[in-house]
Amino acid sequence: MIIIGETLITEGLMKSDMIREKVIASLKKGKFSPIGAFGIFEPQNPDNLYEIIALNELRKTPYRRSIYRLIALTGSKSEAIMLVARLWIKKEGQKE
Repeated sequence: MIIIGETLITEGLMKSDMIREKVIASLKKGKFSPIGAFGIFEPQNPDNLYEIIALNELRKTPYRRSIYRLIALTGSKSEAIMLVARLWIKKEGQKE
């Protein structure tokens, strides 16, 4: 199950309103977009900062058994990595 965060962040391809809304609508229905999009999720393991998962991977049984909180959508893995880096830097800055 996927819970979509209230303050969903989007990068790259997902900044397009049409594409983003289509992907979100698919996720809400329990279906997954054929677009090679990546989601950034709150970690399942408390030792991790975030989890980057290709949305198509969420079709697989191990992922369907857990609850994932989506905090960001990106159009590629490299965009996801860069966004996680920015989120981490922002989080570290708030600690100080």
